[in-house]
Amino acid sequence: MLDTLARWLFDPSGLTPHGFCLLWEPWLIWTHAVSNIAIGVAYFTIPLALAVFARRRSDLAFKPVFWLFAAFILLCGTGHWLDLLTLWVPAYGLEGAVKAGTAMVSVATAVALWPLLPKALAMPSQTQLREANQALELLAEERRLSAEALRESEAQYRTLFAQAPLPLHSLELDGRILSVSERWLEFMGYGSREEVLGRHLTEFMAEEAKRAFSTCWPRFVSEGGFNDLDFQLVKRSGEVAEVLISARLIRDEAGAPVRTMGVIVDVTERRRAEAALRASEECLRQAQKMEAVGQLTGGIAHDFNNVLTAVMGNLGFIRRRAGEDRPDLVRFADNALDAAGKAAGLTAQLLSFSRRQRLDPKPLDPVEVVEGMRTLLKRTAGDRISLLVNADSDVGYCLADRNQLESAVLNLAINARDAIAGAGRIVISLGTERVAAGSDGCPPSGDYVRIAIRDDGPGMPEDVRHRAFEPFFTTKPPGQGTGLGLAQIHGFAHQSGGTVTIDSVPGKGTEVTILLPRSEATPSDRGRVRDTVPEAPAGHGETVLLVEDDASVRGVMAMTLVELGYRVLEAEDADAALAAFKAAAGLDAVVTDLTMPGSMDGLELAEAVRARSPELPVILMTGHLDPLREQRLPDGVTFLQKPCTRVQLAAALQRALIGGAEPVQMLV
Repeated sequence: MLDTLARWLFDPSGLTPHGFCLLWEPWLIWTHAVSNIAIGVAYFTIPLALAVFARRRSDLAFKPVFWLFAAFILLCGTGHWLDLLTLWVPAYGLEGAVKAGTAMVSVATAVALWPLLPKALAMPSQTQLREANQALELLAEERRLSAEALRESEAQYRTLFAQAPLPLHSLELDGRILSVSERWLEFMGYGSREEVLGRHLTEFMAEEAKRAFSTCWPRFVSEGGFNDLDFQLVKRSGEVAEVLISARLIRDEAGAPVRTMGVIVDVTERRRAEAALRASEECLRQAQKMEAVGQLTGGIAHDFNNVLTAVMGNLGFIRRRAGEDRPDLVRFADNALDAAGKAAGLTAQLLSFSRRQRLDPKPLDPVEVVEGMRTLLKRTAGDRISLLVNADSDVGYCLADRNQLESAVLNLAINARDAIAGAGRIVISLGTERVAAGSDGCPPSGDYVRIAIRDDGPGMPEDVRHRAFEPFFTTKPPGQGTGLGLAQIHGFAHQSGGTVTIDSVPGKGTEVTILLPRSEATPSDRGRVRDTVPEAPAGHGETVLLVEDDASVRGVMAMTLVELGYRVLEAEDADAALAAFKAAAGLDAVVTDLTMPGSMDGLELAEAVRARSPELPVILMTGHLDPLREQRLPDGVTFLQKPCTRVQLAAALQRALIGGAEPVQMLV
């Protein structure tokens, strides 16, 4: 079979060449020959170019059809060259085989090409591609501009974040620091971001704030934000800052949380101001409490001291009348006078606490005052308690009322003795202290004399120390304390322009410190004159105008003055006193109550009398000191505190009459 096929393809014997059909016309034969040669060369060149094109364009669409088309052209070119051959050689079998192959490839190409025709038609044209390319260029430009705008926006954001006036930080979802602003670094005291980036925010918090952060952070991540939560941040220097932190959760386009943004507001100064305000409010409440107590005591002091004056005066009459014949009455009168004196002392303590006593501040040597009391203080402390006095060499002088200072030191020594309740030690230290402006609980800035009384007793709990200066507050059993001792010292110190403080630790004792203004003036002997007259000096028939609205008090004082050897004119108010003053001749002194009904009080009466008779001495008496508080008495007018004893009344009148000695405050 193969031999038959080979003869059919390659054995042209018995066949006539195609040139025979052309009658061997040369021009006709060569026309066919040249044309077939040209067509064959072209048909072979075209597939070669297509092959090169297909190999270099790996992304060429419809590549299988492309190769079929190239094969079809190649076979067509082969057929034309066989047409050239058959002009002279009758190789019609081979030519038929080539044409059969060409037919098959042509049919395959046609079959493959028609289904692809819609797809080929759908492919964009050059114009469409150009338009699409222009659209792509516009889109690319828009994206480029958007990218530049995004970069500028991010740069602006970074600038705003970095240079924001408030401390800002950005955290990862686990609380680690991603970025911080310049103000954050400045506020926390760090020089570069490398020192803080990657660290957990709790590393910069106090212990209490760490616990609060661990509690609120999960809720923050779930809720997406919080506002003005209190935290304490520890700066690089170790300083703890009170801050408010507000934060928001930042999400991506899909809504997933990616990081947080927080802002810090420093409220340290605000907290300090609030604490100072609370302290001021507490001081105001304390001052109002003192004012209320002062108003209460001042309101009752006048009437109560009038009662005590009448009681003490009449008891004195009973005691003197009984004499040696009735020792039992003398004893009873002495007991009653002692009780009345204690009642007067309680009233004086209340007035001292409310700062309504009239002080007589003078330059004092505090060391001399304490040393002068050493014997009394040792006797007060007892045999089982040692008393030490330590004084600096440069203590200097203070400005205070001597009687009140001695009373304060004695009261503190008694309190220390009672606190020790056994064997122990009391140390009195004297020195100086410089108070800076704005110190909490201190008086105005300046130099002060410090008098501190320290004991080694059990000390005070904080709640007791906080209330120690309150009136009527005491930890002593009933009957052993009035609760007015420290209150009186507090009032005395503040009215003197100083202060008093308590430092106490349970189990380590208590120290009470009195600060009094330091004085550059030198104490004078005259300033240390005290009312120690043992007997009442008698008068010599001088005429005294006694003005008192309370009949019982007026009667007692009139009888006392008569007993002392004075001639007495009585008046119940200022109007009656002025009438008596005008009618009488040769008045030697006026003794008047301060608070009276009528057209004027005692001070106005004194000014009216002194205007008519400038040399006439006037003694003002009162148990209500508020009208005279912070007020300077006119020349020739002296002051006598109710209730007063017979001796005190006599001594005050003698001083007023002779005009030589300076009157001092007299308290029973």
